[in-house]
Amino acid sequence: MSRGTLKAIISAMMLLVGLVGPCGRCAANVSNSLASEATPAKVTWQKEFDEVCAFTQNAMTLSPKELVLLIQR
Repeated sequence: MSRGTLKAIISAMMLLVGLVGPCGRCAANVSNSLASEATPAKVTWQKEFDEVCAFTQNAMTLSPKELVLLIQR
């Protein structure tokens, strides 16, 4: 693995780990009334965001390919 690839992987992992804070705040601030009033587009976006954020707890165990796929997502 080249040094540039290793730096890219480490940067991607740091990015994913950095999402833990915003994901936690976002999940904590969603109230039932807001969730029931959400448009289908917002619900879809929020679901995708929550799914990606769920991987931040295990970011250090993901393979480089998995990290790249999450970043692309």
